Amino acid sequence: MGKEGSDYEKMAVCVFFLILVSISGVFSEFCSQNPCPSYERCINEGDGYICEYCPTLSAPENGAISGGRAYLDVVKFTCNHGYQLIGGSSRTCQNNAEWSGESPTCIVSSTITPTVVPAVATSSDPPGRVSSTMTPTPVHAVATSSALPETGPSNTTVSPSYHRTTLIAIITTVCAVVLLGIVAAAVMFFCRYGTHLNGRMAVHSHRTGTDNPALEMAPGAYNTIGDNTIEEADNANNVAADNENMGNNDVVYDNVPANTSPLTDFTTPIPRNRLEEVYNHRNSNQIFREEFQSISRVANNPRDEHMRQENEKKNRFTNVFTYDHSRVILTTLEDQPGTDYINANYIDGYNHPKKFIAAQGPLPTTANDFWRMVWEQDTATVVMVTNLVERNLPKCAQYWPNKDSVDYGNIWVTQKETTTLVDYVIRRFNLQKDEGPVRTVTQFHFTSWPDFGVPQSPLGMMKFIRRVKTSNPPGRGPIVVHCSAGVGRTGTFIAIEAMEEMLAAEGRVDVHGFIGQMRHNRHSMVQTVDQYVFIYRALLEQHLYGDTEVEVANIHRHMHKLKAPSADPNEMGYEAEFKKLKRISIDQNNIKTANKQDNKSKNREVSIVPYDSSRVFLPAITGVNGSDYINASFIDGYRQKDGFIATQGPLPNTVEDFWRMIWHWKSYSIVMLTELEENGREKCFKYWPEDSQQYENIRVELKNTEESEGYTLRTFQVSNTDEQESPRRDISHFQFHDWSTTGVPQNASRVLDLIGQIQKQQIKSGNRPITVHCSNGAGRTGAFIALNTVLERVKAEGICDLFQTVKSMRYSRPHMVQTAEQYLFCYKAVMEYLDSFDDYANFR
Repeated sequence: MGKEGSDYEKMAVCVFFLILVSISGVFSEFCSQNPCPSYERCINEGDGYICEYCPTLSAPENGAISGGRAYLDVVKFTCNHGYQLIGGSSRTCQNNAEWSGESPTCIVSSTITPTVVPAVATSSDPPGRVSSTMTPTPVHAVATSSALPETGPSNTTVSPSYHRTTLIAIITTVCAVVLLGIVAAAVMFFCRYGTHLNGRMAVHSHRTGTDNPALEMAPGAYNTIGDNTIEEADNANNVAADNENMGNNDVVYDNVPANTSPLTDFTTPIPRNRLEEVYNHRNSNQIFREEFQSISRVANNPRDEHMRQENEKKNRFTNVFTYDHSRVILTTLEDQPGTDYINANYIDGYNHPKKFIAAQGPLPTTANDFWRMVWEQDTATVVMVTNLVERNLPKCAQYWPNKDSVDYGNIWVTQKETTTLVDYVIRRFNLQKDEGPVRTVTQFHFTSWPDFGVPQSPLGMMKFIRRVKTSNPPGRGPIVVHCSAGVGRTGTFIAIEAMEEMLAAEGRVDVHGFIGQMRHNRHSMVQTVDQYVFIYRALLEQHLYGDTEVEVANIHRHMHKLKAPSADPNEMGYEAEFKKLKRISIDQNNIKTANKQDNKSKNREVSIVPYDSSRVFLPAITGVNGSDYINASFIDGYRQKDGFIATQGPLPNTVEDFWRMIWHWKSYSIVMLTELEENGREKCFKYWPEDSQQYENIRVELKNTEESEGYTLRTFQVSNTDEQESPRRDISHFQFHDWSTTGVPQNASRVLDLIGQIQKQQIKSGNRPITVHCSNGAGRTGAFIALNTVLERVKAEGICDLFQTVKSMRYSRPHMVQTAEQYLFCYKAVMEYLDSFDDYANFR
């Protein structure tokens, strides 16, 4: 009896608790019952709910407005004849019941006589509730399961409609009574039999379960584009904003109609001379998001082959559709129906039909199909814009052999050559089928796309695209481009390449129109706003600076131009070229660490400090604020990322930090380009001993000093007293003496000799970062690193591009190469290096 009573007590507690939860749910989740009309947004509030929509907007003076006020509605502004729209052409009703952006104004056009017309009323009431003075605009912004009403009674209410009546309390009470009976029965059953069900409840994975069809993966696939699992989303905000509906119910955006302002007219190509102005306006006013969202994400094209059950396992993502009309059709294998399918579509280039194939990254099970496509399409160039693994998630199977030959179906693939550069890898393969003729295929693998977002600078991608274009042989098949899904980065690459072609041919670009064209052939090409803006940044880069590469055969001609007056007779050519570098402004938001109070005393010059994104971190010392900071920046070399450490000459209070940096980052070569004192002023504190000395936990011992022409070579033996098991390291210290703070070396051959000696040392030590410093770590340091990098490319490719080299360095550390004289010296040193060869074609 006691046990039975105890069971009933437990049952009563369970019932009471569940009733409370049920009743509280009824009170707190009114909106879950969808009480509002479909065009209004429901908000739970207190003991009731609110149905609300955005407030009424007025038309601009001498203009008109059209559109609804429901959630996600877009109102559009136009001006009367003779007036020009200034500002955004549309505003969107956001999920906080407020309008995005600001309303535009209409000003008198300088070329058309204005016609004064009474302003057309205001933004319409919810869809279907059209003012008598306004032409209704159909709403196609969002495709939902329940269509918005097309007609309805007039409603002039502006404020949100409140629904708080006693009916709610009555309904709640009735529901609670009914629930009481249901819950009581359920709890009795559960308390009696629940223990037998323990452990038997089915658990659905949030990634592979069928509870949410928008997140359902294809068998054998890795992921699905949608929500927070998106393959190429740059951050959580972009996932939510740009990819929130990329599931089975896609959001379809209608194109925004053109207006009279080129700054906000998305559908008209942008002329070259307006590109910078338009970019700055749209970027500063966040119009790019509006422009991006105005492009239809998906086309209503048949995709029957994509949806076939036998093809599901061949799709990495179930909702990246392969449209039937543009899909790449493989030759059907004998007695194997369905083997003509691969997740890939033809994409047109600029005035070049089917120039590209946009494909998903191969799965382990589709690598054979991938190579079959390459063979059947006679492709000579494959572009890969993803890494195999990102954020610990597989993005693409390795579909090529590292060595030897591998049979992919009946196609033998052999890797013949690999060239690793700072932003990309070039792999050359031989392909052979059925012992027939051998074909060469080159894979260009861009490795510098970050796990989140887009590259900080478009320079690496621009260089990559140029290399692809110059290497693709004429007369061969489409260029195959893939990332993971084959839409985001793939679309970005293709758009930049095509719009570069358009800019060169027509002097204008049409990014908006081209992406719409791509999306007609493949779902969701260019996936995020950041990717969209990145395309514009790349095109602006091309417009402002052009192609600055110089072949070594033309270096003398180029030097003649640099030494001649420019368009400004008071300015030499090299001065005009160097002056363009001043367009790169200092990113003040990226130097926060250097400007912290604890770190200010560690900076020799307040204007030359490391960017947070590229600064060299030290191991933090417990309890010491700022102990991870040193005024030093990583700089990429030609082949090696972070190949150099650019730093200032140590101060008395940073010597220990300097040696901690040398030890932690395993730098075996130190290049010093200053004297300790110049013109009676300290330029660098003496940070090395004449015999041996302890710098905190780093012990430094001078082992040898050797004088050479123009420089002193010291050899230090360095050890860490906290790491007894670590072997001592021999560090080479090159101090160059012929470079004053106000000029350049008189003899470039001495600098070239120094570079040669350092390269020999690097081969011995395993190509760890080379530490370079002058006094401030920017002027002489920048010129020395730039010359190193340029010479490496000259040797490898026969191309000199000093301008882009210095420009890229300035994105990593401010003021690198400080004077036009230092800039010209780099050119002269390259010339002297090339002049040491009788024939430029054989200098490598």
